[in-house]
Amino acid sequence: MAAASRGTSGPARPASLRCGDTYAQLAAGFGIGIATAYRYMREAIEVLATLAPTLTEAMESIQTKAFVILDGTLLPQSIQR
Repeated sequence: MAAASRGTSGPARPASLRCGDTYAQLAAGFGIGIATAYRYMREAIEVLATLAPTLTEAMESIQTKAFVILDGTLLPQSIQR
């Protein structure tokens, strides 16, 4: 992922994850090749997956929250102890 800090390709990562742009659209928009856009997205997804909690960790964390957001939907959480 060092390539992201060298040029303009870094913004392609969050832009695609947020907007759902195709690799061709990202490549054209950031002036990079389609293969490079694909590689950057795979790298970004790998980093996010590494940082994400396990299902068990997420479920334990949810139990301490008043609400959670799942796929952009606010879900009230009834706390039962």
